[in-house]
Parts: sequence; C-alpha cells; structure tokens
Amino acid sequence: MNLSRTSSTLIFASSLLMVLGVRHWWTDDALSFIRHSTQDSKSNQPNSAHTNSRRMQAVVNETKIADAEDEFTISVTSVASSKPSPQFRGDWGESPVYGRYDQVHYQNGLYQSLQKANQNQPPAISPDYWQFLEPLKSAQEALCRSPQAGVDLSQCDFSEANSLKDRKLPNTQLSKTRLSGELGHADLTGANLSEASVIGSLVISADTQLQGANFSKLQSDGNNPVISEGADLSQVDFTAANLYGAKFKDSNLQQAQLTGATLTGAELTGNHFEGAEMTQTNLSYANLSQSGFAGASLVAADISEANLTQTDFNHSNLQQVNLAGSDLTGADLSGADLSGANLSGAKGMQTAMIDAQTNFHGAICPDGVSVDGKQVTTCLGHGF
Repeated sequence: MNLSRTSSTLIFASSLLMVLGVRHWWTDDALSFIRHSTQDSKSNQPNSAHTNSRRMQAVVNETKIADAEDEFTISVTSVASSKPSPQFRGDWGESPVYGRYDQVHYQNGLYQSLQKANQNQPPAISPDYWQFLEPLKSAQEALCRSPQAGVDLSQCDFSEANSLKDRKLPNTQLSKTRLSGELGHADLTGANLSEASVIGSLVISADTQLQGANFSKLQSDGNNPVISEGADLSQVDFTAANLYGAKFKDSNLQQAQLTGATLTGAELTGNHFEGAEMTQTNLSYANLSQSGFAGASLVAADISEANLTQTDFNHSNLQQVNLAGSDLTGADLSGADLSGANLSGAKGMQTAMIDAQTNFHGAICPDGVSVDGKQVTTCLGHGF
C-alpha cells in the first residue's frame, strides 16, 4: 500500500467533507487506519526517518483540519446569531419603507422582506423583494365571526363590521389581529393584542376595559390613529408600539409600559403617566401639556420640540433625555434627575420650577453651556 497516497486521499476527503458540512470525520477508526498502514509499510520504507516525517505530517494535517473545523463552526455560529429577529409591520402599504426580515400581511398571506429599503413593491408580484411564508389562518374564520373568551383568535380581522365593540374577551389571544372602530364597553383585560394593526382608527372610551392588556408592537400611524379619551390604560403594555399621531386625552396610563414606543406628533394633553416606564420612547413634536409624569422613567427618551407647558416631571427620571427646543413653560422639574439631559434651545425655562434636588450633572443647559461639575455646577443662571 502506498502510505503517502493513502494519507493524502484521507486528508483530501476529510477537507472536502468538512466543506460540505460533515463534521468530525477524523474518527478513531480513520486515525487507527493510518497508524496501521504506517506500521505495515515500515518494512518497505528504506528510510525510517523519512517515514517518521510522514507520520508527523499526518498529525500536523489532522491538527490543521481540526482547527479549520472549529473556525468554520465559530463563523457559522456568529453569522446565525447576528441575524435580526423578524418584525411584524402589519398590513403592507405603499408608503412605509420596510427593512430586511420585516413581515407583513398582504392578500391573506404572510410575507417577509428580502431587501433593505423595501418600498412600494407589492409582495404578491415582487419575488425579488418578498418571500411568501404562509397563508393566513382560514380555519379560524368561524371563530373570528363569533369570538369567544379564551379562544386563540390570532390574525382575525376585526376591522370591519365584525369589530371588537362591546366584546367580552378578557385574557384572550388576539395577536396580529386587524382592529378598527369603537371598542365601546369591550372587556379586553389582560388580552394579548401584540403586533395588532389599526385600520382606519381605533377608539378607546372610558367604558373600555384594557387594564394589563398587551399592545406591544402595535402598528398604527397618523392616518390610522389610536384615539383615547378618559380611558383607563393603566399597566397596559405598549412596548415598541407605533403610536405615531395618537390622540390620548385625559387618560390614565399610570405604570404603563411604553419602552421604545413611537409617539411622534401625538396629542397627549392632560394624561397621567405617573410611574410609567418610557425608556427610549420617542415623544418628539408631541403635545404633552398639562400631563403628569411624576415618578416616571424617561431615560434617553426623545422629547425634543415638544409642548411641555405645565407638565409635571416631579421626581421623574430624565437622565440623558433630549429636551432640545421643547417648551417647558410652567413645567415642574422639582427633584427631577436631568443628568446628561440635552436642554439646548428649550423655551419657557424662566417659569419652570426647579429645586435643590433637581440634578443637572452633565446636562446641556438651555443656553448651550454644559454642566461639568467644576466651573458650571447647575443650569441655574443658564436659561433657568
């Protein structure tokens, strides 16, 4: 037997199989075969030093293959872990710009975007831009027409005549549903409405029961707004919800979860956000006048260019918040933590209330001066 040819063949086959995804080809049997082949051919080798050199080369080749295998595994794992999670964006529309892996409903099907900056490409006729995943659940049509509490009503269409108005569906699975119209006396306490889409508008009244409901990743916008007047939305989960242009007035959102939610340009006058979690919430250009945020957490929230007249931020957490250009006339910032906040260009500061507990450490004052803790220790005298 030709040892050199045998070893080379085995090493080549191992490398090829590893490229094809077949791992751990170097088994004990294969290595034993090489060792025995080496011993059997020893008598035929005129130079034992040369034979030992070949043995060492086989070991080196084995080590290289094992190292390459580990690098290949790490690379594949790294690529797999870097893939973002799909985000459901509701019904497909011509105007929105969809990112890669975004998912939409279109013509009774679920599609996933294949491209970045994907806009105005109808999913059913754009295979280069969209991948069809699955048809919407048609077997549930009867359940959707006569919804009952405790039944899985995911993906049902409640946007037309078959709305949720006055329905009693506490703790019911309603994720990825289509919603519109008035909810009236509906009882959706603790219901899961995550990733639902608003078509037209969704009107929540003071008679609607939504305490503890899950509206995370809700999809709505200025043309399809959520409207609430005097409603109890305490402890409702709006995490990462798109509430652009929403209209909330005199509503109770105490201890609500609004982390990462978008409320750009929303009308939010006279609402109660006491104790709410609003980290990285986008409230830019919103009207928050006469609303209460006492004890709320708005860390790194964007409240730039907002109307904050007579708004109560008493002892709220405003660390690293962006208040640039906002109107804080008559606002109460007593005991608020504004460390690292951006107040540049903020208006009405002469009438805003602060006290000895208001923390400006590292903040940018309304006149653009930074509080460095040495030369400047407070924004008092720098816009306040």
